[in-house]
Order: sequence, then C-alpha cells, then structure tokens
Amino acid sequence: MTASSLRAIIQGLHNAQVRYLVVGPLAVAAHGCMPQTENIELSLVSGAECTARVLNCLERMGYRHHVPMTVADCADDARRARMEGAEFAKVLRLRSVRHGEIDVNVVLDDRLDFAEMYGRSERLELAPGLEIPVCAYGDLMRLKRQSGRANDCVDLEQLAKVRRERPDYDPWYEATFEGNELWQLWRWADLPFSEKIRSLEESRRLGRILQKARRSANEG
Repeated sequence: MTASSLRAIIQGLHNAQVRYLVVGPLAVAAHGCMPQTENIELSLVSGAECTARVLNCLERMGYRHHVPMTVADCADDARRARMEGAEFAKVLRLRSVRHGEIDVNVVLDDRLDFAEMYGRSERLELAPGLEIPVCAYGDLMRLKRQSGRANDCVDLEQLAKVRRERPDYDPWYEATFEGNELWQLWRWADLPFSEKIRSLEESRRLGRILQKARRSANEG
C-alpha cells in the first residue's frame, strides 16, 4: 500500500536522524499539482555529510540500485566522478521489494545548496506526529526551470496556475473546459498533504484496473 510504505520510509529516515529534503513529484503534489509520473516517486536531496546515512537507511529498508554499487561507492564524490556521463552519476534510482510501489531517487548534485534549501523548506504533516520536509515553492520552480524536461515544463505551467489569484465564483468555471480544469486544480491543491497521497494511491489503483481491462480487451 503506497501510503503506508511512504509513512514507513519517512519514519525510517526520521529515526535515523538524517537531514533530507523532498523534491520531485511528491514536492509537486505538495504544492498543489498532480505529478506527471505514473509511479509514486520519492525524490530526496541531502547534504554531503548525510548522503551515506540516507543511503544506509534506505538500504536497511530493502532499497537497492539496479547497478551493483555499494553505499560507499554511492556516497563518495571521487568514485562517482569516475562514472561521469552514466545515468546514475547525479541521481541514484533505487527500488525495494518490500516497498515496491514507491521508487526512491537520491539526488547527488553538488551544485544544489542543500543548507539554504533546507532552511526554506516547508514541513507538511504526512501522519499524526510525522512531518515531511518539502522543497519550497520557489526552489521547486527554479529546479524545474533548470531541468527543462517536457514533464517539468508541464509542472511549471500547472504550478503557476495553482498560485493564481482565485476570483469569487464565476459561471465560466462550470461552462468551459479550461475553467473547470482550473477549478478542479484549485480544489485538489487545497487538500491536506496526507489526503493528496491517498488520492494519488487511488488514482494509481484505478490506472492499474484500466490497464488490465485494456489488456483483456486486446487479447479478446
């Protein structure tokens, strides 16, 4: 179950007393937009002094990289530098059998000023007594602009819409597709973070049902 797995991962990081920051799709969700990814991805950035501890914590929860690498290899800048140009040079993509519904990406980009970003981060409640540090809106927008990927450009547009000044009720929102889309976006943005996670979980469940139905129809 996605929500329970996410809670277990975040609780594990908190128990390990490591500093980290959530970026990527879940940060997009936190700031009001439905992520563009099919899978639930937990993207983390951490200070250089904490990277090994974050990776050790994830390893204890069953997370492994698809390329055989030790935690020491992942955390060592010099060793990663020898892999420059490889897919995993800047982002480690980890998967776990135990928490198979959530992929974890650990960002290893030394150009990010973690201390400043962490200081600006927002704490959102994932469960009673359990908060999650999320990249601030301005920092998230900056990271999206720097990336320039197609999905990030879509996120930029949607995130900007969320921050638009909301007018009083107007029949235009019900009478037009654009207006209805914007109104639904605002309604989703107002959900508590924990409710957004449950919404993503339900959306993914329905997506699997539709995929199964399509496969059955094609086979028939």
